[in-house]
Amino acid sequence: MKHETLLIAIELEKRINELEKIIANVKSQKCEWVEFTFGNGSSKANVCNDPKIIEHIRTVLLRENEIKLDYLKQEFNNL
Repeated sequence: MKHETLLIAIELEKRINELEKIIANVKSQKCEWVEFTFGNGSSKANVCNDPKIIEHIRTVLLRENEIKLDYLKQEFNNL
């Protein structure tokens, strides 16, 4: 494996691991509200507390992150 390919593989593996953690959090975390934050979290605001909307957000997060994860895994396998 070339050095460049190895660097790409390491970066892909890092992104895959991060996405797997995010997906696990989306599946397991309870959510009563959604906040948007900036930087270190000192500037944050509640943007949603409706349970139905939160479930829609959860569905979108799960679906989009799983699509992205599948793509990254495919890229990794193609190296």
